[in-house]
Amino acid sequence: MKSDINLRHFYELDSTNSYLKSHMNEFPHKTIVVADQQTNGRGRGSNRWLSSNTNNLYMSILLKGPNLTAHHLSGLTEFLALIAADTIDHIDPLSIFKTQIKWPNDLMIDDKKICGILTESGNLENQVKRFYIGIGLNVNQEKFTDDIKNNVTSLKNITGINFDRYELLYKLAEKIVLYKDAVYLPDRILYLWKLHSGFIGRVMRFRQTSGTEIILGKAIDVSDDGALIIENVKGEKVSHYSGEISFIF
Repeated sequence: MKSDINLRHFYELDSTNSYLKSHMNEFPHKTIVVADQQTNGRGRGSNRWLSSNTNNLYMSILLKGPNLTAHHLSGLTEFLALIAADTIDHIDPLSIFKTQIKWPNDLMIDDKKICGILTESGNLENQVKRFYIGIGLNVNQEKFTDDIKNNVTSLKNITGINFDRYELLYKLAEKIVLYKDAVYLPDRILYLWKLHSGFIGRVMRFRQTSGTEIILGKAIDVSDDGALIIENVKGEKVSHYSGEISFIF
């Protein structure tokens, strides 16, 4: 890896994002924290990323400055999903598979989750001073618990090949750092993200993060500020900023 990237490796952490946040003043720009295991891996909202084995990739990157507005950051998760999908698609023999993006922050292959992304920022007067990028990628794990085994997969399950987790780490990290200024082009990011998406036009169930109501409808678009636009069974178009989707067909 390039010498200007500060890599910190741990056998076990509660969460790589949490560790970076609690030690943010100790680390410089472009610090990467990677753990073989996470005891309390975090997903979006109150979700937890199941990460109790050493077969997968759990990493977080700390980027400091330049000062970015909240508008620029609206496309950060979309940008990271594009980078991760592009990285996976350019690794043999994965190039024969099509990695798709599922709103808002998951990567899928054959409708099964393979990667999750968590972005968090530290703000001051609406200007971002630092942000934390957490990535969990299922690499060599072959078995999953019964409650999720039908919805997740790994690179090894797809290809039958063992992958070098740190080779993947280097490829992801270098691309993220190399193209980080793309967050200044949110319109371009959103356009490319939609092209890579695997859900627009599909019929699905939607559940808001803060509620239990299930909405049936078709995903028809994503707005400039990242909202999922659903056309429900009444033909109404409604925007949602957080929630979970599952496909019917």
